[in-house]
Amino acid sequence: MNGLTDKQIEDLHHTLCPSFFRKQQFADEIDAIRENIKPEERFEILDTCGTKPQAIKDSQAHMRWYENQLEALIAFNYFSKQYNVALLWDMGADPKPQYCLLREDEKCDSINSTTK
Repeated sequence: MNGLTDKQIEDLHHTLCPSFFRKQQFADEIDAIRENIKPEERFEILDTCGTKPQAIKDSQAHMRWYENQLEALIAFNYFSKQYNVALLWDMGADPKPQYCLLREDEKCDSINSTTK
């Protein structure tokens, strides 16, 4: 049985964007009201490797969202060998909460908001 390639693991996410973890703000305040979730409670930290997520600057990080726990754990274990990462539970994701990986990366200036 063959394992996943590096490229396959790097592309498991369905959404990639610059980090807004430290801001922890909803793009649309109506969502916060509708979901009855305070912006500061949007993310729950599930696991970390390296720097604490609160110390990671948004300008030096990006976020990746995953459909399920298995994809998120595979990516977390893969990226934690090279980067400071945090596995998050995004309770503000629509239509349902999702797993999110916060990854510190000095090259993040080139990352644009993208959706696969």
